[in-house]
Amino acid sequence: MVENISFESYKRMIWKRAHKLSKKYNIEWDDIASQGSLIFVKTLKKFDPSKSSFSTYLYHSLRDLDNYCIKNQKNAEVELDYDSLISVNMYLPDIESFKKMLKKVEDNRELSKQSLEMLKYIIEREWEVPGKRPHKVSFSMIAGYFKSKGWVASSVRDCWEELHIWWNTYYLAY
Repeated sequence: MVENISFESYKRMIWKRAHKLSKKYNIEWDDIASQGSLIFVKTLKKFDPSKSSFSTYLYHSLRDLDNYCIKNQKNAEVELDYDSLISVNMYLPDIESFKKMLKKVEDNRELSKQSLEMLKYIIEREWEVPGKRPHKVSFSMIAGYFKSKGWVASSVRDCWEELHIWWNTYYLAY
């Protein structure tokens, strides 16, 4: 029975778990998937067909990935200065230029409606408290604000990632 078990048959289970945990713990998917492959090998060696199916045994063994992630978790809070949102500070436009660019982005529908709303919130510095020293924009701060507006966590994370990609890919074209 053990001879018929192949990694190809179970890799989707491992990869799916790795994907879920990479989002939860902010760890590279490749690292978790590699650890999942090691767990597969260990599980294959320890497997006893008289106790359960291999799929069930592997599923429960993959819980060790949670422990791996907890031990190797990166700091989930990504902090960015307003100036560090782009890689070269000298390209940072004045607020009026930025408003024109936002209008163009909105007209061309380059970003989803939610991502555009998040970008406006960051750029127009709505997060600042008047009279206090500006602090850094962090993902947790942005997430807290938009969750309080009724957004679900996955939408906040997806918009943050969309903005990151857009900023680093398309912004310098303006």
